[in-house]
Amino acid sequence: MAKISGFTADNSPALTDLVGYTKDPGGTPLTRSTTIQGVHDAISDYAQISRNSASPGAQTGVIGTSYVKIDQFDTDGPNLGSTPSHANDQITVGSTGVYNLEFAVSFEGSNTTIYTVAIHVNAVSNDAFRGIRSVGTGTDIGSAARAGVLSLSAGDVVDLRVKSDGAAKDFDMHSGTLAITRIV
Repeated sequence: MAKISGFTADNSPALTDLVGYTKDPGGTPLTRSTTIQGVHDAISDYAQISRNSASPGAQTGVIGTSYVKIDQFDTDGPNLGSTPSHANDQITVGSTGVYNLEFAVSFEGSNTTIYTVAIHVNAVSNDAFRGIRSVGTGTDIGSAARAGVLSLSAGDVVDLRVKSDGAAKDFDMHSGTLAITRIV
């Protein structure tokens, strides 16, 4: 439950521009001191993991044509409800709802290689959450990013994985973030 505060009910104008909230359950117009249920609940679950190191990380193992979990995160970011774990390179969802999922990674890799980076939920990829990038030379540094909305359940595990268009490729992440935010 959230409360809009800082004003008293006396001589306060009614709140008429809150979408979906025009009257309280008793039929009284909302004022600036009215408690509104549900507003805070939708944004009370979020988490982030990131790579913040000054030098690029090297992926454990090699990248091939099947997805491999990116294992280069080094920092747990802000969180409430959901649990970030840079040690396991994943976020565990805290409550069932609709979430905004997003990632951005800056990386270098093997010469003339196409990389696909994708968010996975419970080890399953979703084509709506993938970014594709081509590396011309091994010293090219570029990025891939994606964001979207998806229904998640409490206990779901969200991680970031990468694959390439060939066998035995390198993947070195310079920086990156994986974040989820419950919106409904």
